[in-house]
Amino acid sequence: MATDSMTSRVSAFAGKRAVIVFDQQGHGRTPDTSRKMSYEQFADDAAALLRALNVERADVMGYSQGGGVALQLALRHPTLVNKLVSLSATYRQDGWYPSVLKGIEGLSANAFAGTPVEQAFKGHTPDATAFDAFSKR
Repeated sequence: MATDSMTSRVSAFAGKRAVIVFDQQGHGRTPDTSRKMSYEQFADDAAALLRALNVERADVMGYSQGGGVALQLALRHPTLVNKLVSLSATYRQDGWYPSVLKGIEGLSANAFAGTPVEQAFKGHTPDATAFDAFSKR
């Protein structure tokens, strides 16, 4: 998904504070690259963004994959995080049911055909073949 899917959460905070949202590698408006995707890499990207914006400390919230990224941001760059809210997130795969991991292994672009996930991706990425490559990562 992309930051567009976070509109209701962002609007709940934006009236009272500055809010920074960004699309992770291969999501929304941020193109994919050949480097490995991981919560750790995404957290390092978030830290680089905060530093580039001269944000000394931030209250950080993440949902789902973003929640895992938020946790890694707090662990890897603790001086940047003031408060942390992690919603519906996982921390380690070894706590998952084996059937979940097996199900994820078999996912392909076909599993997302016609879903909001596919629509969000294709809304920002005009290359039709990119979604299949992304879903295999």
